[in-house]
Amino acid sequence: MAQERVGLSTLPASSALARLAARGAAWLRDRRLYAPLTLARRLGLKNVVFGSSAQPLPKLSSELRHKLVLEFEPDIAYVEDLLGQSLSHWRE
Repeated sequence: MAQERVGLSTLPASSALARLAARGAAWLRDRRLYAPLTLARRLGLKNVVFGSSAQPLPKLSSELRHKLVLEFEPDIAYVEDLLGQSLSHWRE
């Protein structure tokens, strides 16, 4: 169950448009202007910004992945102790 991949990330086609959309949504939320956000959600604007034109994140090279695992080993061990379960799949 903990090994299931969910919420896979993608890169938006336009990072500038994604930043603008996120800032605009935050601005509207701060002012409790929920109607435009609901309309945008119903129109599927999130998919326009982040969806079908989004690109999958690039794959890590095995060398870089190995370096990152070594660097974060103490953190992985800490989280294992905290949760009381093995996260060995993070090291694969």
